[in-house]
Amino acid sequence: MNKIKIISFTASLVLAITFTLSCEDKETKDKPAAAEAPAAAAVPETVAAVSENSGKTMYVNDKKGLNMRSEPSTDGAKLGTLPYGEKVQVLEKSSTPMKIGEITDYWYKTDANSWVFGGYLSEKPPKDRIRVIDKTCFIIIVPERDKDYVDETGDWGYYTGRATGQFEKIGIESIYINAGEKKRYLSFVLDDGESYVVDTKNNFDKLLYKKGKKPIDIAIDTEPIGGNLESISKYLGVKPIELMKKAEETGGTFYDNRDGHSNSYDFVLIGEQIWMRQNLNFPAPGSKCYGNDENNCYRYGRHYDWATAKKACPAGWHLPSDDEWTKLENAVSGLISGAETAGTRLKSSEGWNSKDGVPAGTDQYRFSALPGGNGYGDSFENAGESGYWWTATEHSNNANHAWYRKMSHDNESVNRNSYEKEPLFSVRCVMD
Repeated sequence: MNKIKIISFTASLVLAITFTLSCEDKETKDKPAAAEAPAAAAVPETVAAVSENSGKTMYVNDKKGLNMRSEPSTDGAKLGTLPYGEKVQVLEKSSTPMKIGEITDYWYKTDANSWVFGGYLSEKPPKDRIRVIDKTCFIIIVPERDKDYVDETGDWGYYTGRATGQFEKIGIESIYINAGEKKRYLSFVLDDGESYVVDTKNNFDKLLYKKGKKPIDIAIDTEPIGGNLESISKYLGVKPIELMKKAEETGGTFYDNRDGHSNSYDFVLIGEQIWMRQNLNFPAPGSKCYGNDENNCYRYGRHYDWATAKKACPAGWHLPSDDEWTKLENAVSGLISGAETAGTRLKSSEGWNSKDGVPAGTDQYRFSALPGGNGYGDSFENAGESGYWWTATEHSNNANHAWYRKMSHDNESVNRNSYEKEPLFSVRCVMD
């Protein structure tokens, strides 16, 4: 499937979660054709440009459209016509005003490198070009596009359908806004009274809006909720695990871009916890790849001493405590086989050495534990046979030791042990 290109709007709209929400939108249907601006009623003046209003945003408010000129005068060559409702950015303003018809105003040079008469511009978009959004909603912009463009982006409807279905499960209603053939620019007025303008040409945007807050972008080309879990949770003030459960989603993807290093981690909901599915691979000072081979970092993640492991997880995640590891083991043990088989259920089905009489990992809960081995200084051992993971908990009777977990190829359990803090073990992060 092709991936969807998500492009930010001038103002992104945000997904809102209130479990009894509704949406409302209003729009007039006036779609006048562009036309010439009125001719000058006086002899054009010679004017010079000044930058007093540079950077100001304005909108065409004449339904006939507004002519673009090569000079700040009706004698300037006509370069084209700006349609009704078009947004322009002012770069310069003429030093003196001019009278055209019954209107006296300045000329403005725009970001289209042309001059337009200011009498047919306004600081706010025309009301009949505005769609009013006054409820918490998931907004989907359907762009102006041709047949070939639709064919090339056939996955758009699939991903959009997944997203609206999940948002419906958490109580958020979706609305579609169709750009149409002539309405390239749409404006939104939110409950704060502020207007947001969107250029809909060849843009696909999904916007989450909660009443009383600024809107935010939502990318849906991976997992609709899972791929945006952190931002949606923070924006809505809802716990991540609550969002995932209501959306009936069991996983997602997290992107760690700290210090210029880009790593992505899948995560999975197990019981009442959200765990990363891969070992951490953040190059914290002192961390190492197994055997000092960079290729092993991509396979097993990096190895950390206990002090470094405590600080290595990204914001919103942390090194799990001894108790949190125990909760994981209990969640996968169930009431059938007990904790003796927790390791088998958490192990990846690949990458482990085999042992007669010991079943291979089933990865039943998608935890995908791998046998990354352990290290001490520049010495490493046990890759392929065992995996070691730090907990954040010190031993209560020995402050020089900390608890860790171990899984091995020759048994089915998750072993709990303590050891001194200097060895290099793997790290699995759990969501806050």
